[in-house]
Amino acid sequence: MSRRSAPRAPHRRRAGVASAATLAVVATLALGASPATSMPIAEVPEDPATWATSPYSPLPAAEISAAGNTREITFDGADGGLHDAQDQDTGFTMVQPSSANNDYYLPELLDVADGKLTITTTKGIAYSNTGATGLINQQDNTLGVGVDAAASNLEFTTTLNSPTAATSSAQAGLWFGPDDQNYVKLALIGSSSTGRQIQLSREINGLTANGSAAAPSADQVMVDLSQTTIGSQPVTLTMTVNTVNDVITGRYQIGDNPEQALGSLALPANYTDGSRLVRPIEDVTSFGGIFATKRNMLDSAPLSYTFEDFAVAELDAEPPAAPQGLTASPTPGDVQLSWTPADVSSDVVGYRVYRSASSPVPTSGNGIGGATLLTTPDLTDRGVFIGQSYHYAVVAEDAAGNRSVAAETQATVPAVEGETVAQINFQTAAATTPDGYTADTGAAYSDGAGSGWRSDATGAPLDLSTLTRLRTGTGVTSDQRLATIIHMQHSSMSVDGEWEYDLPNGSYTVVAAVGDTGSAGGGGYDSVHAVNAEGVAVVSPFNPSSAREYDEGVATVEVTDGSLTIDAVGGSNTKLAYVGIYAEADAPVAPAAPTGLTGTAAPAACSSTGPPSTRHRLRRLPRHRGVRAHRRCPAQRRAAHRGDLPRHHRRARPDLSLRGRRHQRRRRLTGLRGRRGRRPRGADRPRRAGRPDRRGHLDRRPAGLVRRRGRRVLRRLPLDRGVRAHRRHPAQRRTAGERELPRHHRRGGADLLLRRRRRQRGGRLGGLDGRRGRRARAAGRPGRPHGSRR
Repeated sequence: MSRRSAPRAPHRRRAGVASAATLAVVATLALGASPATSMPIAEVPEDPATWATSPYSPLPAAEISAAGNTREITFDGADGGLHDAQDQDTGFTMVQPSSANNDYYLPELLDVADGKLTITTTKGIAYSNTGATGLINQQDNTLGVGVDAAASNLEFTTTLNSPTAATSSAQAGLWFGPDDQNYVKLALIGSSSTGRQIQLSREINGLTANGSAAAPSADQVMVDLSQTTIGSQPVTLTMTVNTVNDVITGRYQIGDNPEQALGSLALPANYTDGSRLVRPIEDVTSFGGIFATKRNMLDSAPLSYTFEDFAVAELDAEPPAAPQGLTASPTPGDVQLSWTPADVSSDVVGYRVYRSASSPVPTSGNGIGGATLLTTPDLTDRGVFIGQSYHYAVVAEDAAGNRSVAAETQATVPAVEGETVAQINFQTAAATTPDGYTADTGAAYSDGAGSGWRSDATGAPLDLSTLTRLRTGTGVTSDQRLATIIHMQHSSMSVDGEWEYDLPNGSYTVVAAVGDTGSAGGGGYDSVHAVNAEGVAVVSPFNPSSAREYDEGVATVEVTDGSLTIDAVGGSNTKLAYVGIYAEADAPVAPAAPTGLTGTAAPAACSSTGPPSTRHRLRRLPRHRGVRAHRRCPAQRRAAHRGDLPRHHRRARPDLSLRGRRHQRRRRLTGLRGRRGRRPRGADRPRRAGRPDRRGHLDRRPAGLVRRRGRRVLRRLPLDRGVRAHRRHPAQRRTAGERELPRHHRRGGADLLLRRRRRQRGGRLGGLDGRRGRRARAAGRPGRPHGSRR
């Protein structure tokens, strides 16, 4: 196909048509109509240098600009402007010149029909980046309109299809800028036969820093899609150029699905101030429109894009108020930001957060919150490093894309609380070890070292010393800890490596850093870094970029098997820089669990429930030599002398021999009981003369009552074969046999000789009736009438 295949009119006819066109312009201006003047292609000079508004348009300069920065083109053939192959109006008033080709307006490749504009593409592209190949800066039919972009907020919109044949970087979409080496485009790209990409890309003085969907750059943000996802649905692209905030924002919508934010780029000043224009044009400082190219596709492979509409409009340019009450709360591993939300009556639709090492903080691009606006007044920044200081800026954004003045604050990330157990730097053997760190050069695990590398598949020791790296050169970080790394995963490895460090069981805080530089001599951004300690994520899957090459994470883990294990599960080509291990603050390190523990079953517990016939009766024991009284079942009493009971259940003496138990029984029978089974403190008990007391002193007083504190103490006598227990004075007891006392005070016999008292004692042990002191008729031996004498 020739560059121009449409027939040309003779020069004299072209002049006559031009005169008629001039009259049409005058008539149009007189009537005050807004559509641009139409110009048949036959009257367009072949040499753009001879155009009326060279090199931009054959139309007069007054027809180039969109009046009031507003233009809507529906491709109905009545929008004026440049023509297609059938002399139908396209509505566009200029063509962006190609710096490497003078033949850049090809109307024979344009077709306006059925309310749509179809562009048959060529291989040329407006792109001249270092290393670029093909027809660079030779893009054809880059159609547009002139705008006055100074101190304005412009929105460009178009809707187009996604051809199934598009591949090899074929693309179409919106563009804005003064020339083909300084512009921004929002394009739908056929990255492969099935892959699709929507990209916002900026070129400054012929250079672009290429990025990717996973790692955007300062000049490119994008999203990967597929042709299957799009199908036959139309794709709507919207690009906002805000010269008040110096930001370019891209959005897209597929069919009737919700609109998606793509991202933002900084807007260079020379895009909008008119300084890059070849010639001055009234009310024009820049241009914007649509384009299409098949880029690297074969010449023999036809490709067309169809546009349904195009519009440019000027939006509200008044920025909202700045956020108030911005605060930063740093902790090891993150910084929590919060601020006061905007008033509901304002047109604020979201916020963007930016971070820098110094102030003032640049506020171009998407910020650390990503492409989508934040709709809540808070953000947690986890991409921070312990000990570093950060400055933050928050701006509010309204529905028109205007951004407020930034609110700023500062935060320093504190150190981990707790005792430092180990700080390990992964490095080459020749690298300098950072202060306070211990070098790990990739050696396999050994019991002697207590640390090292193992295979994550088998647990066998694994030598990774050949996978350590030291990055040097321009662009490499000055932090030696980050300039040295080790590959936990590598294409040369059939298994992944995991690092092990012997530790006592307990809770620990683990700090880990990952990443690599993308500068010369670095490994680039081909990794998805992930680090886990004892199965807990320390660094979640992290995709590096030129804006953020490294990441650090903090997590608290529990060691239960005597060693800390760190792996890269969930990552791809993970590169580990350093690890810090800290014992939790104020928590002692737990010793290893005991082994070989055995036990002997204790005596069966006695039940205190159930029917009386099947349970042991528990009784309260008296206090004895400082031992509390407890209710014990027989099994407990039998085990007391063996030490099988808890200490508070044991008696004072370890063995309770038969003699000792009888002695205690006698004490219970002859002693007094007070509250809760305790003997009254002042109670006296019979003593045998000459027997030492518990302190070892001999008691030389005769048997009987002991005088304490100058008075006699009455005691309660045990219940006695029909005689009630009373408190009696010794004189009462001596006269009991002489019947001088009332009947209820008398004993059973007249005299209380030793032999009779012993007999009476045997009677007490035999059993009591309990009724009015009378002996039970069913006693074990014949009884006598009460009070009778032998």
